[in-house]
Amino acid sequence: MKNIKRIFFSLSLLFILFFLDRYSKIWAISNLANNQTINLGPFLNLNLIFNRGIIFGIFGSKSTLTFALLSILIISVSIFFGSYLIWRFKKNLNIVAEILVISGAISNLLDRFKYNGVIDFIDLHIKAYHWPTFNVADIFIFIGLSWIIFREMKAGFNE
Repeated sequence: MKNIKRIFFSLSLLFILFFLDRYSKIWAISNLANNQTINLGPFLNLNLIFNRGIIFGIFGSKSTLTFALLSILIISVSIFFGSYLIWRFKKNLNIVAEILVISGAISNLLDRFKYNGVIDFIDLHIKAYHWPTFNVADIFIFIGLSWIIFREMKAGFNE
C-alpha cells in the first residue's frame, strides 16, 4: 500500500508541475503576442521568445540540423534522467528533486516539437543587464538540479 501511495504522490506531483508550466506558457502565448512586453516592476518583464537552443539560449540556431541534434541530445539526457528517477524510486529514496527536473524537461521537449522552440517569457533584469529569458519549467529544472547537486555533495561529505 505504501508503494501505491508513493506512486500516486509522485505522478500527481509530476502532472501538477507539468500543467503549471503548460498553463503559464499558454498564458504567455495568448497575452504576449506581437512582441508585447509587460513590465511587472524594476526587475521583471514578461516578453515572449522561442528558444531554439538549450538552457539560456546556448547553441541557439536557425539551423534545422542543429535544432534536431540538440533535441536528440535533450531526449537522450531526459531518458537517462528518467531511468535515474526510477532507480531512486525503487530504492525508496526521495525523488521530488528528480520529479522537478523531469516535469520541466518533458514540458520543454513538448514545446520543441509543437512550437519549433521552447516558450520562454520571464525576463529578469537590472537596468540594461538582462538575464537570459526563461520559463516556469526552467525554474523547476534549476531547483531540482540544485537540490540534487547539494544532496550529492552533502552525501559525499558524510562518507
